[in-house]
Amino acid sequence: MINYAWKAYGLFIVLFGLIGKLVGIWLSAPIFPSLVGIFITSLYIAGLYGFIYKKTLWRPRGWRFIFWLSVIGLAFNIIKLIVSQIPTLTLEIIFTTLAHLPLMYALFKYSDPNYSIWSESDLGKGVSLLTDLLKTNTQLETTTIQTLDTGNIKTEVIVESVENNYRVRICRKDNEGESRFSNLFYSLHDVVEFIEENTAVRVSDFARLA
Repeated sequence: MINYAWKAYGLFIVLFGLIGKLVGIWLSAPIFPSLVGIFITSLYIAGLYGFIYKKTLWRPRGWRFIFWLSVIGLAFNIIKLIVSQIPTLTLEIIFTTLAHLPLMYALFKYSDPNYSIWSESDLGKGVSLLTDLLKTNTQLETTTIQTLDTGNIKTEVIVESVENNYRVRICRKDNEGESRFSNLFYSLHDVVEFIEENTAVRVSDFARLA
């Protein structure tokens, strides 16, 4: 029953939020502010969709930024409500504010990295694995070798726990020589994404050598 209520609310946001702004452009509303509003509303709808249908879109940190963006929008509406002297505008602002409160709740829950859909995703499982491994080892290391037509590429990845941060060091060797680079991260979500997007190493490779 609750899920049906959220779906109905999502339809309401699409109809009155997104389509309403498109109608505003058709009725000669200022184009640039309307386009910005459409873009922001589309982000809200995407986050709401992920929350309702339990889909992992983007990453928690990005959605937390969108949540704070909605908070700023709410604060702006409250300021307009305080200074407004036009009764019809006041009612419109009150309606808009109340209509967006469930959206803010959904974005807040969806942007929590501990929310179940994130922990059950591949990213969440990788974070959980690294968390467990780093409890007993302050440094994790693994190596992978890729065989290509142009030769072999050997990639070594080291993950270190440094106080409350995490340092990732990568060394890549191929026929053209050796390259090294490192990055410091505050979140294991970023560590997992960085490793798996920039190397052939999978987080599960660390468990085989632990």
